[in-house]
Amino acid sequence: MKVFLTGASGYVGSRIGRLLTSAGYSVNGLARNDIAAQKLLKAGIEPVSGNLNEPERLARLASSADAIIHTAFIHNFGQYSSSIETECNLMNAFGAALAGSDKPLIVTSATGVVGDTGAAIANEATMPDLSHPLSMRYRAEQAALATAKYGVKTIVMRLPILVYGHAGSTFIPIMMESGQKRRMAAYIESGENGLCAAHVDDVVAAYMLALHKGEAGDIFQLCAEPEVPVKVIAEAIGRTLKVPAQSITREEANEVFGEVVSMFFAMNNRASGEKAMEKLGWVPQEGRTLLTDIELGSYATAFALSGR
Repeated sequence: MKVFLTGASGYVGSRIGRLLTSAGYSVNGLARNDIAAQKLLKAGIEPVSGNLNEPERLARLASSADAIIHTAFIHNFGQYSSSIETECNLMNAFGAALAGSDKPLIVTSATGVVGDTGAAIANEATMPDLSHPLSMRYRAEQAALATAKYGVKTIVMRLPILVYGHAGSTFIPIMMESGQKRRMAAYIESGENGLCAAHVDDVVAAYMLALHKGEAGDIFQLCAEPEVPVKVIAEAIGRTLKVPAQSITREEANEVFGEVVSMFFAMNNRASGEKAMEKLGWVPQEGRTLLTDIELGSYATAFALSGR
């Protein structure tokens, strides 16, 4: 089986690529430059030169594959509407190229599309808060799901706000690097707001299950932990770095983390992964949690022990 993979050199996509090749799949991976292409070759993936701003070309290249897994996204929050437009154009092109084939088109989104959930825990049927800036990505989801009407097995995978593991990703390293630099682990105001989380290896396992068990029009939220309070995260970081956890104002957070990252750290984004567990048989590894990885796992090793 041949798979066309975007984001093949990224945090999630690279692990999907390795899992696919180890399972005997032939993988063509999108590479934006020569460095990414060399990385893919070393992983046993055939690189395909290109970028997300050439949707028709990518669709032609992908049309011969048996499945498309799309994990790439332009994370430019200064021009977020432009990133969404690029995503919609790519979905339309993929849909046209795969029309009538019933081939899997597995598209990556994020639980951020539902916006601020307050105290509620969102599921896949929860209507987005369209006033929230992150809900713009819901339009890209809808563009993807519209391709299912034309005989494409389109499946949307929503990543939790906090995908973690192997000392990587975005938000946990930002919090830990800030903690080291400022000698305090910051959280915003009360810090009682909760964010959903999952280990990257569990996320990748869900993509493999969706490839074989997902149905056209499915949406899956890949949340192993529906809600982890940000204050609790900061306290775990503080124990790891041996610095105090401390509340800061939203204005201070904009200076410490930047306005975009502060928006994530200040919001509630609580979301359930039960549908993926029930329909796909997704079973996140028992005992693996965000807090244990911060205090006893990859982040403790990378930051506390190595002095990163």
